[in-house]
Amino acid sequence: MKYNPSLHKLSNGVAVILDPMDIESTSVKVSFNTGSRDEAPHEYGITHFCEHMLCKGTKRFLTRKDITDFLQMYGGVTNAYTSVDELQFHGRILAKNLDKLIEVISDELQNSLFDSDSIELERIIILDELRRAQDDKERQESDFISKTIFNSQLYSYQTLGTAENIKSFSKQRLLDWKNKRLSAKNCTIVICGKIMNPDDVLAQLEKFFAFLPTHDVPILQEPIYKPLIAHNSANQNKNVNICIMMPPLFNGDIKQRLEFKSERRFLRFLEDELYENIRQKHGLVYNVKISKFGGSDGLHLIETESAPQNVARVTELIAQTCERVYNNNMITDEWLQRLNAVYQLGDADWFDSWKARSSQLLNYYRKYGSVYDCVADNKLGEAITVSDIVKYSRRLFDMPISIITTGPDFNADLGAIWKRNFPNSNIATASNKIIKQIKNAELGR
Repeated sequence: MKYNPSLHKLSNGVAVILDPMDIESTSVKVSFNTGSRDEAPHEYGITHFCEHMLCKGTKRFLTRKDITDFLQMYGGVTNAYTSVDELQFHGRILAKNLDKLIEVISDELQNSLFDSDSIELERIIILDELRRAQDDKERQESDFISKTIFNSQLYSYQTLGTAENIKSFSKQRLLDWKNKRLSAKNCTIVICGKIMNPDDVLAQLEKFFAFLPTHDVPILQEPIYKPLIAHNSANQNKNVNICIMMPPLFNGDIKQRLEFKSERRFLRFLEDELYENIRQKHGLVYNVKISKFGGSDGLHLIETESAPQNVARVTELIAQTCERVYNNNMITDEWLQRLNAVYQLGDADWFDSWKARSSQLLNYYRKYGSVYDCVADNKLGEAITVSDIVKYSRRLFDMPISIITTGPDFNADLGAIWKRNFPNSNIATASNKIIKQIKNAELGR
């Protein structure tokens, strides 16, 4: 599969990445580097509300149905979402009709009506969306983590806001927020798929996105990690969700890609060992995985769940496995060779996927300010040795560790259990940092 993306800048400063693929459709992502991270408490949910109104109707397309009907005539679809740090409008269309999709997204951003009747209708819909999210188990866990170990709800599973805020947003407040947070300076456009004439596409973007202003858009909040041991009492759950969290050693610096990839491989090995020990050998959990909480630069998260009576034993086994893998340099050349083969299969899937490519190009540019060179990045990964993995995973458990649980109450001092089984790690001090019986009703934004 061909891979030759290119970076361009419109005259007002909007960054554009074109990624041609040998397929019959084209996707467009228009991303603004802003989200719930940039909201004060009385504004929680306003970015998401604006997202809804920007997709509700324009002077040309009076309703959402008009937009949908128009795009369907050309084989296209469109949608949007809000996250902690992104407001994105995206769509996909038959390649020959790419100009129609560009025109529609531009029209939504420039000419949305924000009429009073639509605002009131959408207010009801968003309140319902909030209620459904508050019933979601993953939302409850993520909200609890955000409220306890970070300085605010920056990493909430949803960015819907509070019912009180949703009821309070006026047309003027929504428009003021939109005008303040959307700028050419925090906008990136990624077009991935069949691109018939790149010059024509750039000319269309120049025409349809010239309306964006060029003011600076500051980031209002950065996460501050507060390590602790905490339990969220959710007695309607049958299992206890167990999260072991620690900061990464490497992120945010393109010069540390080797270190970042080496750390990632160490965590992959650790995940395999945790699965074999806790699931396969002891049968105490259905699954155990290592992921990220809060995006690519977020905390490392060892996550599993088990019955309340097993929480102490599962925590003990996690600590013992982490200690054994960390201190005994167990990774072999054979394991690394197998992992590289698995990664090559993943690379093949990535090359074939417009969705994966466009997401990686967007995220990489936002993080590093350059176009993702997957060929060079893959070669860098394939050159990593076992010695690199050992070297660059050092100090990982020197970073402050948190233990967060959600579910039925249990009787166990998890901090003491961890420290007893992994004594040279750095875990939050249990005294004054254990939060018990926090009810889910307290967690909604």
